[in-house]
Amino acid sequence: MHGGVPVTLSEAVAGDALPGARWGVGKGETRWFRTDERCIAVSTADKKAIGARLREAREAPPYWSRAEMARRLRAAADPRERDDLPHVPSLEGMIKQWEGGRYTPGRRYRPLYARVTGRTEADLFGNEGTFTPTPANEPTDQEASAPPSPLIDLLALAWAVGRLDQNVDRRTVAHLAATSAAAPALGLADPLERITGALARPTGLIRPDLVDHLEARSIGFHRLEFVLPARQIFRGLLAHLSEITTLLEVCRQDPLRKRLARTVGDTAVLGAWLAWDLGDAARAASLYRVANLAAKEADDPAISTCAIIYQSFATSAAGAHATARRSLEQARDLLPARGDQATRAWVLGRQAEETAMLGDRSARDMIQAASDLLSNAQPWSERPWTRCLESPRLSHMRLTIGTHLREEAAVYDGVGELAPLAGDPAQKKTGRILASMGLALVAIGDVREGIRFGERSVEAVRVGQATYAMDRLSELGTALQDAPVAQSLRDGIRATRLALASPRPSR
Repeated sequence: MHGGVPVTLSEAVAGDALPGARWGVGKGETRWFRTDERCIAVSTADKKAIGARLREAREAPPYWSRAEMARRLRAAADPRERDDLPHVPSLEGMIKQWEGGRYTPGRRYRPLYARVTGRTEADLFGNEGTFTPTPANEPTDQEASAPPSPLIDLLALAWAVGRLDQNVDRRTVAHLAATSAAAPALGLADPLERITGALARPTGLIRPDLVDHLEARSIGFHRLEFVLPARQIFRGLLAHLSEITTLLEVCRQDPLRKRLARTVGDTAVLGAWLAWDLGDAARAASLYRVANLAAKEADDPAISTCAIIYQSFATSAAGAHATARRSLEQARDLLPARGDQATRAWVLGRQAEETAMLGDRSARDMIQAASDLLSNAQPWSERPWTRCLESPRLSHMRLTIGTHLREEAAVYDGVGELAPLAGDPAQKKTGRILASMGLALVAIGDVREGIRFGERSVEAVRVGQATYAMDRLSELGTALQDAPVAQSLRDGIRATRLALASPRPSR
């Protein structure tokens, strides 16, 4: 529902409309259909005229039935896009509604009609076939930065984001959420249908494409965590784990079982992190156990290493820096001699942070070694969890180290490097980066600049609903305890904590 006007799935599919579009109300009024961020206006009279031309083209000699037209439209599509089109029965029903003037074909079907009938798009669709931008129908900045509705299909959305496998902002997530709502009807395999098919196979074997689908979905959940609140994605992630568990229970000797177990581990570590962020320590502990069991089943110790990295934030937040450093050293020892370079860089960087918090200046050599490792790695494709490691410099970690070692030059270098990365408050990392910048500046005596970054952090944490940034903000508030000029900031931090109701640590 958008603006109080419902948009059904059948409407979205038939017209290639996305639920984010605005619809006209009233007999004969224009309706707006969004297609790839461009819109066309379709009056009732135009739709009926287009429908009549489409029917005439189909029934011209040698005459094709609607089913035959559906087959020909699919055959005319690029082979790389054909799997994304509806199957013949669904497409046949859409043709009936197009010809009846209820809807008009969307952008993807118009060139297919032209190829099949031998007519031009202008002949079939008239001037209405031209797409023009309509700014009035674009989502507002507020709509684009807001989290998608909780009613969206998170499993389909996670798969779409994972398949894209790029950094996304909330605007992109909103568009993908709208698109994925129509995914099953547009020919993208319904995950439940695929799982049912896998379980029904007499051999009991799992199809590789199903495992590909589940792996992409796990990557998608990791990327969604960058921009969506934990509470919004946690239930969907648990449903994803449940589906994989069903396959593991039924297919005990499948050759793809190790890949499934690895996907469980990739997902469980994120689930544990989200549970902790939501204040559910018991559920977090349970999911960490699942991750470690999956690591053994898949013979993939990197999963256990990732679990220790996540857990080290909680240990550090409790002030047990020596314990956190020891556990991170053990996590490094779990990794094989070769491979997993990005994970190795991450754990070494975390170890450097905890070392600096103990006042040990060897942290500087450790963070440089971690940067060297990351420079030779491919974090964007190595593992789902390494996709958060964007800069080979590990600038945020360097700033933390410079802060605790009270190194003024390192602090100013770090603030300069991080400032361009902290411009989007809808990215959850932004709130924590800004809080770290404020804390660093206060640590070297630049209180007023520290307060300024702290105020920006409060705003970003509220916009991004980044509950896991509150530990760094609280640390900044404590550092400013004796500064009367920071009273307003301290009040803002307290109010934000109450609004988000989470004291959980950040990664």
